[in-house]
Amino acid sequence: MDFSALVRPGSLAPVTATYLSRLADMAPEATVYLGIDGAGHGLPELDATGIHAKVRLFESWRDSLQGIDGETLTDGERLDVEAYELRLDLYRYVMQDLARWRHNPDAISALGELFFMLMTADRANEEGRFEDILARLEDVPKYLRGAQNRLGKVDPVWAGTALRVCDGMAGLWRSLAEAADGAVGGALAEQVRRSAERAGDAVDRYRRWIADETEAQEGLWLLQEEQFDELLRLKALGVDTRSCRELGEHYLHELRAERLRLARSLTDSDSMADARRIANRRVPGSFSGAVAQVKEFVADSRRFLVNQDLVPMAEHEGMKVLPTPDFFVPLIPFAAMMEAGMYAPVQRSVYMLTRPVDGDLSGLSKDRFSGIAVHEGYPGHHLQHSYAHRNTSIYRNNPFVGFPVDGAARFGLDLVEGWAHYCEEMMKDHGFEDTAESRFLLVDDQLLRAVRILIDVDLSTGRMPMEGAVEMLVDEVGMPRGAAEAEVRRYTTSPTYQLCYLLGKHKIERFRDELRQLQGGAFDERDFHEMLLNGGCLPVDMTRKHILERGR
Repeated sequence: MDFSALVRPGSLAPVTATYLSRLADMAPEATVYLGIDGAGHGLPELDATGIHAKVRLFESWRDSLQGIDGETLTDGERLDVEAYELRLDLYRYVMQDLARWRHNPDAISALGELFFMLMTADRANEEGRFEDILARLEDVPKYLRGAQNRLGKVDPVWAGTALRVCDGMAGLWRSLAEAADGAVGGALAEQVRRSAERAGDAVDRYRRWIADETEAQEGLWLLQEEQFDELLRLKALGVDTRSCRELGEHYLHELRAERLRLARSLTDSDSMADARRIANRRVPGSFSGAVAQVKEFVADSRRFLVNQDLVPMAEHEGMKVLPTPDFFVPLIPFAAMMEAGMYAPVQRSVYMLTRPVDGDLSGLSKDRFSGIAVHEGYPGHHLQHSYAHRNTSIYRNNPFVGFPVDGAARFGLDLVEGWAHYCEEMMKDHGFEDTAESRFLLVDDQLLRAVRILIDVDLSTGRMPMEGAVEMLVDEVGMPRGAAEAEVRRYTTSPTYQLCYLLGKHKIERFRDELRQLQGGAFDERDFHEMLLNGGCLPVDMTRKHILERGR
């Protein structure tokens, strides 16, 4: 395959094309995450040898970028190289120094995500789709043997998640076989069915091995404070553990007072439970009604943006809204968005909504989802990723795609999650679904993000037990206990992720105020939004520095 046709033209293009080709050979799953058809069939070697070989490939990629004559690079390309080097430092620290993958047996959720992306991505040729699925299904037993061989002692919290994910995978294998039969039929569909059955058997064996044969050791997900600080430094977040906690405490105090003021506008009592009940009273009659409601919000928010001209829009994009598949439910207690790959011809994201286990639909109320749909869709994650994929390079997004997945290695999350969180309030300020109820719920959700800062720091470094984190979510923001338990389990896999929501929003708002002061009457909010989106998925401080150096 000619990868040069995919990459942005310029001085970096030959190196980028060369290493994308090498990545496709070594880590064939990466092509799915990147949205590249016709390359990278099968699954990777997931043992320690394969993981370290991938790190060496990325190091060779860096060496080749550094070998390019700097005089030939544009300012944007210099930022691309700087971003790649920072991403690599983080990736190498997480994969080699922390090496948490040695203790996390959940090799299944990433596998489920991969097949889900293969099923939902836009493809011109259904036969090609299922040939690709078949090639990867046939590698599942080997892939899981490699996953088994890489593990040492296993963390019981992560093992519990892995077992839940394994239990939900039967529906995936069944749906793959049914989809193949409906789309292509014949011999190919029969091959998919047989391979799906073998994959299911392999997952069942892997599940029994986790449950019966692994050696458990508690607390393997915990970090030392200096390790947490190193993650903050490598992510260019501009804070350390202490200052991050102080920011969370500041916002917790400020938002409690604002939430109380808004609660009193809804109810005569000071009860947050009463205020939430009133704010959430516009509840859909069924879960299918909740899914339809999200689809309506997605369409309405997109129209609102176009009419108000608040942000630039990406070309060839769209969103699907679907119920969360069974195998994702342990990882997505509420909702999540999966963006299209960098090189996908159509940037079509998938938004997943999880059916409440207890059947309580109050958390899916219209006034709450007016903000959530903005966060995940327009102008939040979907628009941001779609715009970045269309208008920036892979270096502003994520070249380090593929297995194993470790949430600690995510780079640029203060802009990614910070932007989506910033958009919730920004859209209300411009009049989108701005009701007294939705304003209360907006601040309630902002307070959740302050709580997340404190939990992220204290839970990850062992200052707070898991049960304490659950209690904090229940007490401070009224989260149902089951959802809080699932949330905290997810937090253990992604230290420094949760704090990026409010930290990023804080940084974006400070940068906006700084530019407004510098530019005076010339400041334009749409221009500011476009500058942020043009930064791609980089830390806010990197984007700010680049913009100010260019004199914007």
